[in-house]
Order: sequence, then structure tokens, then C-alpha cells
Amino acid sequence: MNILLITSEYPSRHGCFHVGTSLPENYGPTVAHRFTEAGYSTSLIGKAHFQACKDPASLESAPRVHDLDHFNNWHGPYFGFEHAELVIGHTSEPHAAGMHYGAWLRERGVDLETFFNIHDYDHYGPWSLPEELHGSAWVADRSIAAIDRAKGKPFFLWSSFQDPHNPYVTPEPWASQYDAASMPAPIVPPDLDGHPEFYASLARGAFYGDDLQLQEKAWGDVKIRPDMGPDETVRCALSTTGWSA
Repeated sequence: MNILLITSEYPSRHGCFHVGTSLPENYGPTVAHRFTEAGYSTSLIGKAHFQACKDPASLESAPRVHDLDHFNNWHGPYFGFEHAELVIGHTSEPHAAGMHYGAWLRERGVDLETFFNIHDYDHYGPWSLPEELHGSAWVADRSIAAIDRAKGKPFFLWSSFQDPHNPYVTPEPWASQYDAASMPAPIVPPDLDGHPEFYASLARGAFYGDDLQLQEKAWGDVKIRPDMGPDETVRCALSTTGWSA
């Protein structure tokens, strides 16, 4: 969806059809290019997903996301945005504490390995990270800074919050704000009779289909939703994140 919004074109034109593929670095003009050319102050804050998240050569993939010194000194341009502050990953995943967000945390003396050490998508519960250091707080604060930096000029700001997302962990007091018993029952999967087999493979939990050629293009790295088991477990995960609010 991010690629569609920034390019206004379908994957058949630019070739970027999934998080496992990258938008060509020289692609343009993007909507950000157009705003920049028109004299706007343009900033991208948060999760981009313009480049592959599983390709070691990608700026948005490990190990490059963990080069915090690089991100401390680089702020764009990026696909037409004059200024960029990026993060990839979600909540407590190790690679979520990379890029500009990781550099920001390090400047504040945060022990990244203590708080960003869970890569189990089925995990849920309270998170010991202080609320003011959460990625959503960072995106909000840096977005405000981007508006201030425009100094009265017209601005185009792309604020991309990476959470809520699994792993389902949340700092207090938000993790305990909702009662699990009051959460709605999990959504029942739709009847897929008459649909293409590809959709049935998703419902079975296959990694984005059974097509080996697509999996070779890094389609096989993320499940649509983890198997959370009993309904009670799903309700607990929902209450932790407050997704029903």
C-alpha cells in the first residue's frame, strides 16, 4: 500500500509487489518529488517499506538497519523526501530498535538488547519499555519536529506509525487498560469456496501462498496472522494492545 501511495502506480509498472521486493532507487517521480519540486518542505517519519526488509543489501533490512552511526548522520534524501527518519520492525522485535529510532534510543542510554529481544509473533503481554520511549511516541515527536522545521513553509509530512502490530506487547498503563473478557471473539475466517487456491493457502497459514517462485522472492517471511490458539489467548492479545478501542 505504501508503494501504491507514493508512486500512484500498480506493481505491474514498478515491479515492487511485496515487502520482499524493493522500489528501484532511481524510481521517480514520486509524490514526494512532486511536492519538493513545488517548494514544499517534505519529510518522511517512521516506517517506509520502500525497500525489501529481507535483502541484506537493502537500507531497510538487517544488518544495515543496525548501523546506528550511519543513521545518526544520514537523514535523506529518500525517494523524493528531503528529510527522512526511519524505523522498520514492530514493538519488541530486535530489528525494530534500528535505523533512526534505534539511534535515538541509544542517545538516551537505552539498553536495546533488554527491551528489543522478542521476535515471536505470537507473544503478547505488558512491555517494560517506558511509554515515552515507544516507537509511536517517537514517530509523533519527530513528526512535530518536522512541522516545526518547515518554519511556515508549506509542508508534506508522511508520518508512518509501525504499531500496533505483533508481537502484541504494550507498555503500562495501556497493557492493562482493557479486560480480556470484554474483548470481542476472534473473527471467523470467511468461506473461501469458489475462490482461487491462493486464498485458501493463506487461510491454511501458508506463507503468502504455496508458490515456490514467489517464496524465493522473499514472500515467505511473514504470516498474515500467527496461530494464537484458543479464543481466550486471542482476547488477551487484543486487550494488551487495545485494538478494539
